[in-house]
Amino acid sequence: MCINSLPLIFIVAIVALSGRISCASFGSPYASYVYACNAENCERGLELCAEWSCLGEKLCTDCMRRHDPHCLECAQQIYSVRNRERVSGRLETICSPHDAVQVKACQLYCQGQYMTLGRCSKVGKYPVCQCEDTPETDGSNSTALVPAGETTTAELPAVQTADASTRRACEAFGEGWTLYNSHCYKFFAEPVARATAATNCAEHNSAYLVELNDASEQEAVMGLSTLEAYVSSENATDVWVGAESTGAALSFQWSHDAAPLPPTSTMWCAGQPDNGGPENNMEPTSVPHEMYVSLNMTEGHRCLQDVVDAQKAYVCEIETSSLMPIE
Repeated sequence: MCINSLPLIFIVAIVALSGRISCASFGSPYASYVYACNAENCERGLELCAEWSCLGEKLCTDCMRRHDPHCLECAQQIYSVRNRERVSGRLETICSPHDAVQVKACQLYCQGQYMTLGRCSKVGKYPVCQCEDTPETDGSNSTALVPAGETTTAELPAVQTADASTRRACEAFGEGWTLYNSHCYKFFAEPVARATAATNCAEHNSAYLVELNDASEQEAVMGLSTLEAYVSSENATDVWVGAESTGAALSFQWSHDAAPLPPTSTMWCAGQPDNGGPENNMEPTSVPHEMYVSLNMTEGHRCLQDVVDAQKAYVCEIETSSLMPIE
C-alpha cells in the first residue's frame, strides 16, 4: 500500500515509531551518547580521559569538559540513565564492539562507576557495556594511605574501588606521592619559609600546602612514612600546613580554598590557637599581621598550632583530577 494513501495520523505514528526504533535500537550509531560524542568529535577526549584514569562520574565528566567544553554533552549522555536499555531485566548501556567511539565511551562509563575496565560484549542477543575491576583491585573497604605503585590487601571504601587507577594518577605527578581519598600527598624535608613552601608546592602541577579537612585526613598525613622518618631522624617538631590568619584575632582559614579553620576545631592542640602566644611576645587577643599554622608532630601532641614564620619542612597536596588532559 502506498504511504500517500494512509491517514495522516498513521503516517505520523509510523514516522515517530521508526524514529524511536532507529534512535534507540541496540548498538545504533544514533543513540544519544554516540551522536553527542561523534557530533563534537570527542573520540580523542574519551581516549585521553581513559588513559589518565579518571574515576567517578564527576571527575570523568570534568575531564571531558577540560579536554573540550563541547564534549561535556558527550560525557553527560554517556552517564544518562535515559540512554540505557532493559536487557535481561537490567538497564544496560548499549555499545557495539565494532565502533571505536562506543568502545571508548564504555570505558569512560565504567571508570565513572569506579571500575577499571569496560568492554562491549554480548548479553544474550545484544552488545552491552560490561564493567569489571582488573585483578590488581579487589573492590574492598579502607581509607588507608596507599603509596603510588604499591598494592594493598586493605579494604577500600566504595569511592576507592578502583584504587589502582587512582594510584596511577598519583604516579603521574612523579615519585613519592601517596594516595588518600582521591588526593595525593608528598612530604618535602627541606626547611623553608612558609611562602617558599607554598610556592614550591605550586610548582608541582599546581599542588598546594596540605589542607586538613577532618581528623581522618590529619591522621593520614601524620602517617606518611617519609614524614615520620624525618621527625624521628631530625628531631623536628612541626611542619607547614596550608592555613593562615585572616588578620583577625584567633581567625584562620585554609589558603587554597579559603575554608575557615575555626578555633573550636578538634584538630588544634590544647590551648591553640593563641596568635603565637607569649613565646612570640604576643597576646592571645592581639591581631597578628602574619600568622601561620603548622602540624605539631611531637609525641603526645600531633595537632595544629599557630606559629610565626620560620624555616620548616612541609607537605603538599594535589587532587588526582588536576592532571586531567587538556588539548
